[in-house]
Amino acid sequence: MCVLAQWIPFQDRTDDPRERRPGEEMRPDRFDPANDQQNQRSGFNPPLIVEPAERIPAKPISGVISLRQLQHPPSKKAVRLFQEAQRYSQVHDIGKAIEKLEQAIRIAPAFGEAHQNLGVQYARSGRTVEAMKQFATALEIGPPDAKAYSNLGWCYVRLGEVHQAKDLARKALSLDRDNAPARTLLQVSSSH
Repeated sequence: MCVLAQWIPFQDRTDDPRERRPGEEMRPDRFDPANDQQNQRSGFNPPLIVEPAERIPAKPISGVISLRQLQHPPSKKAVRLFQEAQRYSQVHDIGKAIEKLEQAIRIAPAFGEAHQNLGVQYARSGRTVEAMKQFATALEIGPPDAKAYSNLGWCYVRLGEVHQAKDLARKALSLDRDNAPARTLLQVSSSH
């Protein structure tokens, strides 16, 4: 239904020129199927971009949902505010994204994805303790989530509490061993 954000503390932009290999062009924001053959020839593999559906599906397509989420689904207005926040986040207007997510949570307090994304926006704006509360709430409301554990762990690193960060990185990796931010979190927290 909604796109969960993951906070990567060392980079918030994927088009950083320092990350490109020599001769590699900047990655486009969207995949253009018309250029698919050229992309395959050049070895370019576009990032997967997930966008929320305009309508709320009657049933979730896949994934795990908690009983609390089933009992208290977000209203259409809360989902609309969540989607607006995602658009503001994409253009790096953190203040507006936070405002929309806070409104969505006031309307639908059990909207776990909104808590998760609000935590990401708080973390990006340096509001670490508030971000931690949102990630903890998202984990309380919903099923165990690798992104939420990883995001919470990065907040602990910011506060210098690397032991908790290491535990959270391990929890995240137990759920999703391909979670790159969680792997980096484990390396960072283990080196201290």
